[in-house]
Amino acid sequence: MGDLLLDIVEYLDSEDIVEGDAIDTFRDFRPHTPDQVVTLQEYAGPGGFSYGEGSARRFQITARGSTEDPNWGRAKAWEIYNALLFEEGVVDLRPDHDIWGIITRLQTPHKLFNDRNDRAIYGFNVSFTTKSD
Repeated sequence: MGDLLLDIVEYLDSEDIVEGDAIDTFRDFRPHTPDQVVTLQEYAGPGGFSYGEGSARRFQITARGSTEDPNWGRAKAWEIYNALLFEEGVVDLRPDHDIWGIITRLQTPHKLFNDRNDRAIYGFNVSFTTKSD
């Protein structure tokens, strides 16, 4: 499977939730500027299954507000959280590449911490279960 985080960013961009990759949304790092950013960071999940050819990949989505608008991060995290609810269960992120899976939001958005510039960071974790590469 290709770059899962980029696929998620492109999906959020297509839904007009973010402006795009390396504009206001970043993968695997959080830049110091701009203040209001969304980040996606993949981390170790449970891996493959002992049956079939599936695997679960985990990532965290965070949204950082500014000191002028500290609630932006909370609102953006909730907007993304709600956008990742798929009533059909199985989601096809990129129909042209047959990238499908089941997205599970592992908890609701919550405040994680304030950074050294006192900007609030909210986030939640997600699991994406799909076929193995």
